[in-house]
Amino acid sequence: MKELGKTRSYKALLYVTSFLNHPYLKKTAAQTVSQLVLSRPDFLDEGTKPAVEKACALLSGSKTKTLRQLIDKQIREHQVKSGFVSLFNGKDLTGWKGLVANPIKRLQMSSQELAAAQVKADEQAKKSWV
Repeated sequence: MKELGKTRSYKALLYVTSFLNHPYLKKTAAQTVSQLVLSRPDFLDEGTKPAVEKACALLSGSKTKTLRQLIDKQIREHQVKSGFVSLFNGKDLTGWKGLVANPIKRLQMSSQELAAAQVKADEQAKKSWV
């Protein structure tokens, strides 16, 4: 479950929140939820906010206070979204990225290899996207 926190995936967040009530896995789930939300504050929405707040309440340990403060700050600063979210600004493809291999191959790449492959994928995408 800890590895899911590294994915920065919304689906991973939704999956991990289902373990917040599990007697043996709830602490690990809470840590993973906090890791995902801190890495991707845009994951906070009406569906995830209650689970994130529950995860904060489950956190314990020496770094808990700081972690809770960071998550509370994320919740305050990033307005909880609801309804339709457009993936396109209606003008251009700002922020869109070309696809670099499959998720397993991407994880096997070094950061330098991934950066170079991303530049190449972005150039290729811009040639064909309209």
